[in-house]
Amino acid sequence: MSPKKLDLIFMIQDARVGSGEAQPIVFKEDIPAALCKKSASRELTAPFISQIIDDREKDALATGDHQCLYCGRKATCLYSTPMSTLHGDPPTIFNLAQALCTKNGSTPCAREACMRIEEGLRDPNGPIVKERINVVNA
Repeated sequence: MSPKKLDLIFMIQDARVGSGEAQPIVFKEDIPAALCKKSASRELTAPFISQIIDDREKDALATGDHQCLYCGRKATCLYSTPMSTLHGDPPTIFNLAQALCTKNGSTPCAREACMRIEEGLRDPNGPIVKERINVVNA
């Protein structure tokens, strides 16, 4: 079975856009068709999702001069919160990402990022994003 094309969408929140509108960054990636079935196991899909986000993090950061959402310094990494519908048409991974100066869990910026995501996931009325999509060809 030949691979399908996946929409990998990064929404990066940084010091300039804060929690307001962020510009979606879309990568078109190959995904094995076996992972696009509703019956695909989490043991197979989770490592795929983690790896593809890690592989594209630097490319997503390179699309702009992103600054840490919390301290305003130059962002060097992303704190990612992926959501996926691999069985959809097209298969999609939506990655809500916070630009950070460092992912070191002992820094105030990384701790704040983790806390905000945890609070947001508990909020039944979480943020709604207006879609404006730019496609980045892989």
